[in-house]
Amino acid sequence: MNSHTSESTTSKTPVNINLAITWMLLGVFGVGTVEYLVAGVLPQISSDVAVTEATAGLLVTVYALTVVIGGPLLTIITSRVRRIPLVLVLMALFIVGNILTAVAPNFPVLVIARVMTALPHATFFALCLVLAPTLVEPEFQGRVISRITLGLNLATVLGVPLGTLVGNQYGWRSSFLIIAGIQTLVTVALVLTTRRAP
Repeated sequence: MNSHTSESTTSKTPVNINLAITWMLLGVFGVGTVEYLVAGVLPQISSDVAVTEATAGLLVTVYALTVVIGGPLLTIITSRVRRIPLVLVLMALFIVGNILTAVAPNFPVLVIARVMTALPHATFFALCLVLAPTLVEPEFQGRVISRITLGLNLATVLGVPLGTLVGNQYGWRSSFLIIAGIQTLVTVALVLTTRRAP
C-alpha cells in the first residue's frame, strides 16, 4: 500500500490502517495458536489431569466441533451487534476461556474451557475479514485480507511451536496464561485503533 493511498484513505477515516490490520493479524494469530497448542502439550495435560492421552486428545476434537457448529450460529446471532462491543465480548470469552484452561483442576473443566475459547474463533475471524476491507480502497482489499489470514498460518508455523516450547519448559498451563495476557493487550489495541472506523 503506497503512502498516497494511505493518506487519502486516512483522510476519510481517522484510523491508522497499518496498525489496525496488524492488531487484527495478531488477534487471529492468538486464536489460531490456541486451537492447535493442546496437541503440543498433550502428554503434560493427560498426566496433570489424570486421563489417558487418547482422552486428552478429545480436547482437540471438542474445539474443532465447537468451531464448526457453534461458530456459524454465533456469527448469525451476532450479525447485527455493533463492531466494538462484539470484539470485546468475543475476546473476553476467549481470554476467560484461556485463563480457565490454565487453572482447570480436572478434565471436565478443561472441556468447558475449550468450548469457551472455540466459540469466538470463527466469528472473530469473520469479523476481521469484514472489517479490514472497509479500511482501504477496493484495489487493496485483497491485500489486507491476505494479511489477516496470514495470522492463521503464522499460528501454525510459529505460535504452536513456541507455545509448546514454553509449555515444556514452564508447564503447559503457562502457555495459556501467556496467550490470555497477550490477547488482552491485542484486544485493547484493536479497539483503540478501529473505534472510529466506518
